[in-house]
Amino acid sequence: MVQPCMKNRQEYRVVVFNMIPFYITKSRSVSKRTAFSSHPHERLFAFVSAAMARARSNCPALHMEGLFRVDVFQNIDGVLVVNEFESLDAEFGATQRETKL
Repeated sequence: MVQPCMKNRQEYRVVVFNMIPFYITKSRSVSKRTAFSSHPHERLFAFVSAAMARARSNCPALHMEGLFRVDVFQNIDGVLVVNEFESLDAEFGATQRETKL
């Protein structure tokens, strides 16, 4: 897999169920990261919804029902970028605090 290197290495892992973003999972500590989203994460969740819809329109055979995780970075220009879509092997855990983000 080839992935771009981001100056800000903060990554938000958004849990999606039936195409609807629900919460952000916990993520590992990474140096050189700055939050680019804050509660209630409207811009981030709208981006994730649009990314899911675009993936579905570009690949109609893709099964996106059920549980998914969308990992999102922000590039140096402030543009949100999907790092990956994950389903079967994704971690979906969150603490009580994280589900209220």
